[in-house]
Amino acid sequence: MKYFYTGNRLGPVLYWEIGNEPYGTPSRLPNVTAMAINKFIKAMKAVDPSIKVSIPLATAVRNGQTWVTSFWPLNYLNMVLQTLTEPFDAISVHDAYLPLASSHVSQEEVYLAAMAAYKSIETDMKNIRQALAQYQPDYVNVPFAVTEYNYLNTMFVDYLDSTSYLGALYIADVIRFLSSRDDILMANYWSSSQDVSFGTVLQNVTTLLPRPSYRILQELSDILAQDVSLLNSTVVSPTFDSPNISLCGNESGLPVITVLATIQQSAGDNQLRLLVINKDLNNSANVTIFAGGAVSSFAGALGSFREFYSPNISIMWENIINPGAASSLAWSVPVNLTLSAAASFTVLVKNASMISLTLQVPAQSSGTAPLTCWWSSFTQYLFFFRG
Repeated sequence: MKYFYTGNRLGPVLYWEIGNEPYGTPSRLPNVTAMAINKFIKAMKAVDPSIKVSIPLATAVRNGQTWVTSFWPLNYLNMVLQTLTEPFDAISVHDAYLPLASSHVSQEEVYLAAMAAYKSIETDMKNIRQALAQYQPDYVNVPFAVTEYNYLNTMFVDYLDSTSYLGALYIADVIRFLSSRDDILMANYWSSSQDVSFGTVLQNVTTLLPRPSYRILQELSDILAQDVSLLNSTVVSPTFDSPNISLCGNESGLPVITVLATIQQSAGDNQLRLLVINKDLNNSANVTIFAGGAVSSFAGALGSFREFYSPNISIMWENIINPGAASSLAWSVPVNLTLSAAASFTVLVKNASMISLTLQVPAQSSGTAPLTCWWSSFTQYLFFFRG
């Protein structure tokens, strides 16, 4: 392979997806697609047996509605799996373009559906696993490769909502969910640069202008660095219910506060990184965080804090093409934290917002210690790859 712009030869390519969304091609039947995939895998692995191949799959129905496949009721998923004969290494999905609401629902309903959308992704992956168990039992445990995802409010109408602040909040929560699973090979945000209305940056003649999604992915690149370990966390918080909208079904009892926690171990102090999301649209929260187990004390530790918040709630519903508005949504605030012997501290997380916190932890602390986050006194807040 060669680099498109320079013509320079690229290094070996290890991961391959056989086709892009073939389930959206009405001129080709699912079994014909599967036979073509068989030929590609056989020929490619004959040249390089070390490559990893993923198969693009999609369920025909989600939440009682036909999804992107053009073959319902033939059922693309089952027909392809029945016809596959060559070995494969992963399942490619594009099932995190959500919530796909219509123009007939309120903005609050769209927000709640977006904040609960990870449950739709979870259900879709469960259904694909069940199909694998039935038709390809030897491959029932292959990982998922989420080769595209983004916030998408409507389908084939207006993609500009992917650049909104709500889109960035959705992206953070989806990555939080995916990183909590042990069966995700990769998750690739679409797209890094401007593609129609997608993209983390807006391109003009001379510069690249960051959008809200850029800020979030930039922060998550540190939280989910290659040399970090995920921490188990328990969240005690109020809950919310989401409406039944498009591919996202009614969900009840979902936590308002969600957390992603990682630790980076080193010879000196370890770094504990936290992403805390407050999904309450109207209320800020005082969130108390404390550690148990081997992490028994943070006394005298210094922390750094970054806040992602929309000062104007209407920005959540507007398309942020103006880079000035986008750049105002993230800023750094140095924070000195002197923590108690109980290793607990309280932070304010504004409504519909998130914070990222970095703490220095004694090196002897265990990387598997649990973290617990409690809410109190509600008042009037890229890409990752698992090798």
